[in-house]
Amino acid sequence: MGSLGSTELLVLVAFPLVLAIPVLAVRFLGSSIVRSSSADRTIVVPVADAHDQPLPMVCAKTGTPADGVVEERSESFSAAWLGLLLLGPLGILALAVIWRLRGRTGTHVEIPLSSASLDELRATARTALIAGVLGGLATVVFLIVLIGDLGVGIQIGFGAVAIVALVWWMFASTRARMARVRLRLDRTQTLLHLDGVHPDFVTAVQDNARALGLLDP
Repeated sequence: MGSLGSTELLVLVAFPLVLAIPVLAVRFLGSSIVRSSSADRTIVVPVADAHDQPLPMVCAKTGTPADGVVEERSESFSAAWLGLLLLGPLGILALAVIWRLRGRTGTHVEIPLSSASLDELRATARTALIAGVLGGLATVVFLIVLIGDLGVGIQIGFGAVAIVALVWWMFASTRARMARVRLRLDRTQTLLHLDGVHPDFVTAVQDNARALGLLDP
C-alpha cells in the first residue's frame, strides 16, 4: 500500500465528477416514472385522522380493491445530503448510510395495496438492497485499488466498475421509491402528504372522510 500520488488524486477527484452525469440522469428518472404512471396524485390528510381511521381498502397505486396493507413512514432525507457525492467514494458510502438511516423515519401509516402492487414493492426493494450492497463493495474495492501500487489503467477500470454499480443502485433505489406511497409531513407536523397515489384512491379517501363526517359534503 502506498500514499496517494498526483495521478491517484486526479482519479479520485474525477470520480465524483464523472458520476455526476448519471446521477443527474437518475434524478429525472423518478419524474419520468411518475408521468408514465396513473399513480401520480397527492392527497393531504390530517395526521390524527390517518392514525385514528384506517384508509379505505382501495389500492393506493392502482385504484383496484386492496388485498393487504403495508406500513410506510414519512421521509426525512434532505436533498442537501447529495452534496456528499462531491467527496468521492467516501462521501458516497456516507450518503448510502444516511439514506438508509434517515430515508424513512417519522410518522407511519398503513397503506392498502393490491397483490400486484405488494409484489412490485417487495421486488424493487429487494433489487435496491442487492444493488446497494454491490455498489458499496465496488466502491470499497476501488478505494483499495486507488491507494495500492497499481497502474492508472487498473484504477480507472475499477473506478468505472464502481460508477456502474453505484448508478445501478441509484436506478434501483429510484424505482423502489416510486413503487411506494411517499409520505411527507408539513412544517406544522399536523398534515400528511401522500404522494404517488392513484386518482381512484384519492376519491375513495375523500368519500370515506365524508361518510365519517371528517370532510364537508
